[in-house]
Amino acid sequence: MNRCLFFIFICLLPGMASIAQTTRRDSQKHVLLHTPNRQENYYRLAARLAETYRFQQPDSAPKYAQQTLAGPETKSLFRFKASAHNTIGYAKYQIGDYPAAIKSFQQYYTYAARTHDTESMAYAINNQGNVYIDLGQYDQALRRYRQALALRQKIGDRKGIAMSYSNIGYIYKDLGDYEEAVRNMMFGLREMEALGDKTLIASCCNMLGSVLIIKKDYDEAIRFQKRAIALQRETGDKNAQAISLQVLANAYGMQGNYSASLEANQQALLLLQAASDWRQISILESNIGELYARQQDYSASVPHYEQAIMMAQRIGYRRGLSNFWLGQAQNFISLNRLPEARKLLDSASVMIQQTHNKEQLKTIYELEARYHAARGDFKQALAYSFLFSTQKDSLLNEENLKAMSEMNVKYESEKKQSTIAKLDKESALQQLQLREQSLRLAKDKLSLAEADLQLTQSSLKIKTQNARILQQELDATQHALRMDSLSREAKMQSLELNNRKLQVRQRNAAIGGLIVLLLLGGLLGFSYYRRAQLQAAARMQASLMQQQDAATRAVLEAEEAERVRIAKDLHDGVGQLMSAARMNLSAYEHEDIIRSPGQSEALEKALLLVDQSCSELRNVSHNMMPNALLKNNLAAAVRSFISQIDQRRLAVHLHTEGLDERLDANLEAMLYRIIQECVNNVIKHSGANTLDLSLRNDAEGITVSIEDNGCGFSIPVPNSDHEGIGLKNIRTRMDYLRGSMEIDSAPGRGTVIMLQVPVSPGKGVS
Repeated sequence: MNRCLFFIFICLLPGMASIAQTTRRDSQKHVLLHTPNRQENYYRLAARLAETYRFQQPDSAPKYAQQTLAGPETKSLFRFKASAHNTIGYAKYQIGDYPAAIKSFQQYYTYAARTHDTESMAYAINNQGNVYIDLGQYDQALRRYRQALALRQKIGDRKGIAMSYSNIGYIYKDLGDYEEAVRNMMFGLREMEALGDKTLIASCCNMLGSVLIIKKDYDEAIRFQKRAIALQRETGDKNAQAISLQVLANAYGMQGNYSASLEANQQALLLLQAASDWRQISILESNIGELYARQQDYSASVPHYEQAIMMAQRIGYRRGLSNFWLGQAQNFISLNRLPEARKLLDSASVMIQQTHNKEQLKTIYELEARYHAARGDFKQALAYSFLFSTQKDSLLNEENLKAMSEMNVKYESEKKQSTIAKLDKESALQQLQLREQSLRLAKDKLSLAEADLQLTQSSLKIKTQNARILQQELDATQHALRMDSLSREAKMQSLELNNRKLQVRQRNAAIGGLIVLLLLGGLLGFSYYRRAQLQAAARMQASLMQQQDAATRAVLEAEEAERVRIAKDLHDGVGQLMSAARMNLSAYEHEDIIRSPGQSEALEKALLLVDQSCSELRNVSHNMMPNALLKNNLAAAVRSFISQIDQRRLAVHLHTEGLDERLDANLEAMLYRIIQECVNNVIKHSGANTLDLSLRNDAEGITVSIEDNGCGFSIPVPNSDHEGIGLKNIRTRMDYLRGSMEIDSAPGRGTVIMLQVPVSPGKGVS
């Protein structure tokens, strides 16, 4: 089974120049801190600083980008807001939040379009294509790349055109059309060489190398990779150099030179660990696992694939995940761990049906044949072997059909050229005939000119007669003027009468206007009275809501205080009594009153029961008033609570972000109780073996995500009789925190609970 490296050609070039030097970044930060935040220059500086952090510290970049987006919607800031959305999209892409990344890149496109920045519009669409590749949606990615290519061709952006062709070639590589992939990539490489851009030349060499490995042209692939590595050492691009080393290692491995392959992979691993590039590290782990599998050391291969699968699932790397599943399934089949292999093959089959990857489809048919042969089901094995051969032949037939199609197009083109030449000759003959006809028309025009001359002479005679007629008309006009003078006098008298009528109408209109004003005044007075009534009702409603909030706060605070009191009483009162009882019973061990082995055994059982009771009492006390929450922040308290869970029964993955500092005490206590209730419900009712728990504090508030792979349940209607006490308690606390809760579950597919609590800066609950 031949599997190739997977990497992506990412060119998220901003609309403004990148600043790589740390000293310049610090200088910008200093200027930003001393710039009034209402000046336009402040938002521009924040955008440039976000761009700088985007390449050095992607986690810090969105903070400054959000400051730019908070600025006014003025045309002069559109260019900087476009850059800010691009920065946020890049950061979301790095952490695997693909829907948010696509949304940010769409906003990048919108602001770029407002300033008619076609180059940035192309980059925004190109970046969306990069995200769709990681999601495995190749049709969407290919559409975006072609749209970006059309925009770049429109403005003559040679560098962008080269990148678009390389990206399109990469799509065809994943879809199994290797000839089309090489054709597009070679076109991109020639353009990049003409531009002299070493970074882009190296990236294109990487992609060409990966396709040549699939085509088994290993020597040519190694030549391209060594060229890429040499260029990347010149530019100092260590992350890209790591990718080139992985492709080189794969080429060596396909040749059977496993020592050289392992050495190249180890060099790449050192570079990727320094950059914390988890996606590429997962790819590298799978490559090392495949290297061991080729040497039939399947036991050594398994842990590397486990690491690759875990990282891909954590960051949502769907493109690589199906290949990692297939590689691990091959190991399990070879080690006769068939149930584990079955699960991985089913997962990969679902993914491949969504992506329509022809190469992966061929691979899964091959593995299914081996799996059923290992089970002894040779009928199924034979059926999948036939599907494997059919798919393999299909890939070869597609290439042959494409070659025949190209020859047919060439033949039709030559045939059309011959037809065009014939038509040209016929057109020349027709032009000669048209010239003869034009000569005849010229003679006819000359005859017409002579006739026009005669007509002109006749028209002169007619004009003389017309002059006499005009004199007669002039006399008639003078008579008409005298009549018109009399008519004007009559009109003047009529105007005087109309003027008097107009004065009467104006007086009537003034009286009507006064009446209308009085009516409007009455309506305004009624409106003011009605508005005062509505405002009074609104104030009364607000007062009732405040009283309800105060009552809820009092109940919850009293409940928490009662928990603390009971915990202290249990610990200081009952706990001390249990300890004293333990000491008194222990004293009998040294007395002579024990006469028989039965008495000694009874004493030991009593001591054991007291010890167990003390331990249970301590656990109940700590659950009611956890010390970790009193001494540390919310993240530490939750981590302490999770550490008490038996990881063999339930593997809990905890992720926290932005919770290093303490929050409001009530807020932390409420959130801790809610999380505690949710986790206990998972342990008691779900039957899950994996729980993912995420806590994040950002500008929008605190977000808590609790996801298990248990049996799930039918979600009851909120505040109904079917809703349990636990869910009602959680909803009550969330209402108190003015937060929101969403539950996504159904029988047989696990449960996801999302909690969102708004938080004001420097305070507790917002």
